Amino acid sequence: YEIKGRDFNKPLPIFISEISELDRFAEDFSEDIKKIIKKYWPGPLTVIFRKNKNVPDWITRGGDTVGIRFPDSKVSLQITKSCGGTLTATSANISRKGSHFIFKDVMKELKDKVDLAIDGGKTFYKKESTVLDATGPEIKILREGVIGRTEIFNLVKNS
Repeated sequence: YEIKGRDFNKPLPIFISEISELDRFAEDFSEDIKKIIKKYWPGPLTVIFRKNKNVPDWITRGGDTVGIRFPDSKVSLQITKSCGGTLTATSANISRKGSHFIFKDVMKELKDKVDLAIDGGKTFYKKESTVLDATGPEIKILREGVIGRTEIFNLVKNS
């Protein structure tokens, strides 16, 4: 929070390293969201779920939802697995500033603020992840990123 200048009221997402980890943290999700994560996980998709009792309040800042991400970066997955299969993580940038897609840009912004940085190589995408809210009866797109609105709509509509 301090390094990023992140608002202390903003919850943290949970990164998972296996799809089976989802049930440890989320509950009450629809068949439509199951189809979406089956197609796009691991990948550039964060989904907001209703949290279950295993999610501590410090992650959600007392809220009843939790963001889950199953990244497709080999480095991220190896780090997450080495931490027991789950990890809280955010993007490597100062809050309210744009995301970085090249390591040298991250280091320009954060080099004097962090003790360790790992270069995971080129990013697959030059756009942020898509964020979906799966907590209600209809899936909502909170941030359209790599996975577009049309792709999501077509997958749900045609299945």
